[in-house]
Amino acid sequence: MQLAYETLLKLNNVSRTEMNIFLQCVRYQDDQGQVIGAYYRYFMKLLGFKSKQTFYNVLRSLSEKKLLTKRTQYIIECL
Repeated sequence: MQLAYETLLKLNNVSRTEMNIFLQCVRYQDDQGQVIGAYYRYFMKLLGFKSKQTFYNVLRSLSEKKLLTKRTQYIIECL
């Protein structure tokens, strides 16, 4: 798992759920920084939240904070 220093600075203002999803994405990213096959049910089961809307809200929030980019339905890119 690799994080750039500037990315660490951005992590000061994220919620616990955002941090958990972000760290899971960083953990499973490939060499290009992409998480392929990211499915909301996996994150729901792993992190214990109840609705799929929580997953999509967190993705949107992390995208606005320029930490992740949702490229397609199942591909997330870690910035």
